[in-house]
Amino acid sequence: MIQTYPVILHPTPGTAVVQPQKVLEGKNKKKGPSELVSMARVFRCGIKNIGEDVCISLNGHRYEPDLVYWNGNICIDIEIDEPYSGSGHPTHYLKADGSNIDAERNQRFLDAGWYVVRFSEQQMFCHTKACMKELFKLLLEAGAVNEIPKKLTDAPNLEPVSRWNEGDSREMKRKNFRPSYLGFDPVRTTFGGTLLCISLLVPIAWQSIWDSRVRKEMFSQLGNYVRFLIR
Repeated sequence: MIQTYPVILHPTPGTAVVQPQKVLEGKNKKKGPSELVSMARVFRCGIKNIGEDVCISLNGHRYEPDLVYWNGNICIDIEIDEPYSGSGHPTHYLKADGSNIDAERNQRFLDAGWYVVRFSEQQMFCHTKACMKELFKLLLEAGAVNEIPKKLTDAPNLEPVSRWNEGDSREMKRKNFRPSYLGFDPVRTTFGGTLLCISLLVPIAWQSIWDSRVRKEMFSQLGNYVRFLIR
């Protein structure tokens, strides 16, 4: 079992790739501010073939990856794992037997010929370029690209982050860990945190003027942010 992030899982060579579908009316999954900021920073890197507007049906379940790298020949499910949810519940943790709570989901993607890459929320939010550099190392290894984009070559190597068990997750919630790197509290609203959250979203709104992918996501998530700011 991989004990640190990033988690990089490879499908069995030769496995047929199940192609995703474009989402035409917006994804069901609602993004919080940290996810949108991370997504916009990824798009700002100028990476082609990466987006968030796809879904895939596997074993009767519909999945909506946080991000997807998709060029027809290779598909990568890119997940951003937070230690606890907006409601404070443990998420993405290692279970007592050493397996991961996301193991079944991961296996379904692997069986569909997909790679699975999981970054911690802290890694993606604080070190977006380093995360994307790791992604392109995988693409180089898979023979999907010939080089790492110039915008990523100067990024430092990504430092590993330990994965957490359920007890760790509850302890991080108790110590209010997520605001230490986000700068705002995704669980409860404070005046200062709201101002910082807005300051993070303002450049994303500006980016949406010229980046259609960000603009589409901003509109689809607008109601979610209004609820986040007034709750």
